[in-house]
Amino acid sequence: LQETKMVRDRSDVWTAGQSTFLHSGRPLPADGENAQRGEGVGLLLNEEFTRAWRRAGGQWCAVSSRIVSARFKLSPGGDDEGDDGQLPAGTRQSRQDIFLTIVNVYAQTAKAPPGVKCKFVQDLQSALDSVAHRDYLIVVGDFNTRVGLRPDAELTHWRDVAGPYGLGRCNDAGEDLLMLCGANRLSIMNTWFRKSSYGTWTHPATRESHLIDYALFRTDQRHCCRDVQVMRGASCWSDHHMVRAK
Repeated sequence: LQETKMVRDRSDVWTAGQSTFLHSGRPLPADGENAQRGEGVGLLLNEEFTRAWRRAGGQWCAVSSRIVSARFKLSPGGDDEGDDGQLPAGTRQSRQDIFLTIVNVYAQTAKAPPGVKCKFVQDLQSALDSVAHRDYLIVVGDFNTRVGLRPDAELTHWRDVAGPYGLGRCNDAGEDLLMLCGANRLSIMNTWFRKSSYGTWTHPATRESHLIDYALFRTDQRHCCRDVQVMRGASCWSDHHMVRAK
């Protein structure tokens, strides 16, 4: 979840039944100051992923009001709670523990000051650097960028980053995302599946549809992603369409 705009403690863990919500937002204002609502990101875990998170020691990090991450242990041999775990597609069952790290982001818009953009990239790079090399890694969220539909001439240059599908043209922020993915060996999985619709957000003035919400996988783990689909029929109380990565 992105742009929650919740004003509570900067980092919060909430439970509801067997589900868990890991939230990172703006810090509470000092006494006498008005609360400034903005940003906010969270990971909503169902019962299965709550157990996987606890198996990994309850590890999570409220990096900033725009970035949150958590680690999950997908145990191939089961655990003491009687849960067999769920391995990523394409992985082989073994006795070795399997870990998954999910990083959720909400990037600033193109109108943000350069310093704010730079701080976001630095925070995201720090979050990526902290992920164990053996972990499966998924980076998801609202990147507020357009990587566009890659021309044939560019497919070779970005062949491990962007696939042959997409929507519209790349903007400056999209070029920055492509370079970030290239430097960290990440693939933008939305661009690897042929779909009838790619738009995740519609500009309120032009009514033009844009793809700005992405799911990124490690390039050498790309085979684990079965599909990325824009769920246009899902009601999620947002001007963005829900994106489902499997």
